[in-house]
Amino acid sequence: MGKKITLKVGGKREVIKKEEAQQVLERFQKESEGDVVVAEIDLSCRQWTVEAIDVLRPFLEKLAPNVVVLNLNDIIAGLQTDLGLEIMELMAQIFVMAKNVEEIQLSDNAMGPRALKRIAPLLGVAKLQRLEFNNCGLSAETIPQLDEALKENATGPGVARLTHLDLDRNMIGVEGARQTGELLKDCVKMKRFAYRGCRPTYNGSKFLAKAIQQMTQNTDVLEELHIRDCDLIRNEDEMVALTDLADAITRCPNLKVLNTSDCGDFGETGAGALATAIIESKCKLESLDLSGCIVTPEGGEAMQEMLQQQAASLKELKLETNELGSDGVECILKCFADIDNPPLQHLRLDENELDEAAITALLDATFPNLRRLTLKDNMDLDELDDDKKAELRAHFSKARIYFDEEVDGKEEDHEDAPDAAVDALTAQMANAGI
Repeated sequence: MGKKITLKVGGKREVIKKEEAQQVLERFQKESEGDVVVAEIDLSCRQWTVEAIDVLRPFLEKLAPNVVVLNLNDIIAGLQTDLGLEIMELMAQIFVMAKNVEEIQLSDNAMGPRALKRIAPLLGVAKLQRLEFNNCGLSAETIPQLDEALKENATGPGVARLTHLDLDRNMIGVEGARQTGELLKDCVKMKRFAYRGCRPTYNGSKFLAKAIQQMTQNTDVLEELHIRDCDLIRNEDEMVALTDLADAITRCPNLKVLNTSDCGDFGETGAGALATAIIESKCKLESLDLSGCIVTPEGGEAMQEMLQQQAASLKELKLETNELGSDGVECILKCFADIDNPPLQHLRLDENELDEAAITALLDATFPNLRRLTLKDNMDLDELDDDKKAELRAHFSKARIYFDEEVDGKEEDHEDAPDAAVDALTAQMANAGI
């Protein structure tokens, strides 16, 4: 078998007309000559017309049986409703014979009920394992449609075959969370589940946490869990969602990435419950994100044993907006003291009411692999003198250190997509009637 290659359209984010489609076809034909196998086709971030697709269609249909990864992200943005629906249907017709496709990316497409119906045949390909549906305007109405498409059109075991499912930044709501839970509990091979920014509120989060709990009773292969903005705890007397999620985590020995950012005011009780679950799982986390969970200094103390256990594997620790104070940060930093060469590369401590005592604790810590440290929006550090900042930069000489939005004249790269993206897509769909 020849070398596996990717064919990528690329170019400016604008409409592809017939003339450019012909140029793309000629380039694709040249790139696919010789002893090669086209394993990935990337048509993303361009607006397609029927005429342009017709130019490429015979060539793409010929390649389809060997394709493993299909990237259709952001291909109908700005198109009129009927044209967007037609493009989705054409893509399904072209690639429905992609019998070896394992991954399909459909993010940033306005995927209302009608668009999802058009693309449904493609979701039933037998070997599909990894599916990305981020920022598609999915609603409670569309999740059962997605479930049905994955199950009824498949010649294989339907949803059970999924290993990766990303549903970030969709306006799914409470009922949609329940429907997602019905889909999720059958995913006995799930390695990555992402459900960030879908606004389930506490009631929806209970459905979701229960489904994850049920799923992990039948599998222990989960490696990544991202459930940002899921309201896992209402108060110390009402934390069923967090309790169920913690129970699920105890059965996840392969967990490497855990993101529960902006999931409620954990405090000492919530932070302790999650920490205990991680300890019992015996997993080795590489990334832990508890941003915006209001852990508090007491919660920092409650996490000490867990962080000591994870210090030898953690590469990323995000704890911004947690009211830790300098005492809480000092407790956390001590967890790494007994590790000769801690792998930690990224540490976020923004908005934690830190003062100069936190800087002293950081100067006592040893992180030879640290590449980024963020300390933004800590009021008592605003007046930190330049000598102390220089001392910290010298101590972590390989790291970029942020005291504000800029460092070394460069603005910080923001990792998380804003909620405005969801609102913009929702407005687009409402205007288009998709």
